[in-house]
Amino acid sequence: MGMGMPLAVGVWAFDVLESALFTLRAYLILGSSDIPAMSLVMQMKGHNGHAPCCMCEIVGVRIPGGHNPCHYMPLDCNKLPLHQHDQMLSQAHEVQSAPNQTSAEQLALKYGIKGVPLLSYLPSMQFPASFPYEFMHLIWENVMKNLVLLWKGEFKGLDTGQESYELGKNTIPSTYGASPPNVTTDRMACTADTWSFWTLYIGPVVLRHKFTKEKYYKHFIDLVKILHVCLQFELSADDIQTVCRWLERWVLSYEEMYYQHDPCRINTCPVTIHALLHVADSIEATGPVWTSWSFPIEHFCGQLQPVIRS
Repeated sequence: MGMGMPLAVGVWAFDVLESALFTLRAYLILGSSDIPAMSLVMQMKGHNGHAPCCMCEIVGVRIPGGHNPCHYMPLDCNKLPLHQHDQMLSQAHEVQSAPNQTSAEQLALKYGIKGVPLLSYLPSMQFPASFPYEFMHLIWENVMKNLVLLWKGEFKGLDTGQESYELGKNTIPSTYGASPPNVTTDRMACTADTWSFWTLYIGPVVLRHKFTKEKYYKHFIDLVKILHVCLQFELSADDIQTVCRWLERWVLSYEEMYYQHDPCRINTCPVTIHALLHVADSIEATGPVWTSWSFPIEHFCGQLQPVIRS
C-alpha cells in the first residue's frame, strides 16, 4: 500500500531517449494468494465463516446442535449472486462504523466482512474481481490432495459411507518417469508441480480399472478434462461457459459420491469445493488461470530458500 498509492498518483521519472522528465504511473489490478491469505487481505471472515465465500453472497448452514465449525454451502448453481464492489465496501464501512464491538461482530457475521480492506483505497482494485480463486492452491494443494485422502480412507476419520470409492493401500503407484514422490506415502515431498503432473498424466493411466465402480474413475477423468481446458493459454467465451457447466456437474456428482447428503460427512464439502463453481467467474474477470496462479512466486521462493542463512 505504501508504494501502491504514490505510483497510482504518479512519480517523476527520466526518459533517457527524450532527455525529459515524465510522470510514471503504475496500477495494482490483481491480488493472488491461497484462500486464508486472500480472506485476510480482503478482510473477510474466511472459510469457517457464516458467509465463507469471497466471491459470492452464499450463506453457510451449520449442523444443528453440532460443534463442527465447517458450514455446508447449499448447492444451487443458479443462486450464487456475486459480490459487487460498491456493495462490499458499503458493508465493510457499516461494520467498521458500528457503534460498539457487539454490533460490529453481528454485522461481520451477517456479511462475512470484518472491516474496510486497505487495498480498497487503491482505485484500480475491484472487490472481489481483483482477487480470483488462485488455481494452484485450489486444485493442486486442496482438491486433489483431498480426493486422494478420500480414496485412501484417510480423510478426517470418515469411512466411505454408502459408497465404495476407497482404494487399496498399494493401488496408487509411486514412481514413473523422473521418479515423482509417492502421492500416498510421501505427500510432504509432493509440490504443486508434482500434483499437477500426477493428476494430468499419471493418474488417468494408473487408476484405470482400480475402483470397484467405474463411476469414481469417470468422475476423476471428468475433472482432468476440465483442468486441461482451464490450462489453455487462451480461452474463448465458449470455453469459459464450458468450464462453468462442467464444473457445476462435477461438484454435483462430488456431493452425491462423497458427501452423500449426510450431515455427519460435512467435512467433505470445504469451501474449496464451492470455490470450483467460481473458477469460470475468475477466468472471466482476470483471464486464464496462469495469469494469477502462484507458480512463479513459489518457484522463486524455492530458489531463494537454499541461500538464506541465519
